[in-house]
Amino acid sequence: MCQGFHKGDFNEIVDTLKHEGWHAVQQQCRKGAPVLSQQQIASQICRVDIFNVDNYHPKQQRLESEARIMAKVNVKNWIRLVKQECRGKHKKRYTNLILG
Repeated sequence: MCQGFHKGDFNEIVDTLKHEGWHAVQQQCRKGAPVLSQQQIASQICRVDIFNVDNYHPKQQRLESEARIMAKVNVKNWIRLVKQECRGKHKKRYTNLILG
């Protein structure tokens, strides 16, 4: 993530980190499946994001829409959702062997 792109806007940086972090949840904890239903997405996504997501491949639009919605969730609730969705999932633990 290029911090310069955000021009020092702390809120925008946090928004981007939550957005990209939610993509990690989708892939690592949900096996590529969204949490929100199509109806939930339709009722929560903002108009600007609808326009931008339309440029994505149709297979990616739902996941991208969900990540944009989750980026707007307050930090405390976002962390709770991450823990909820990733609880009990097999995670590869850090070891020195990973680095060689």
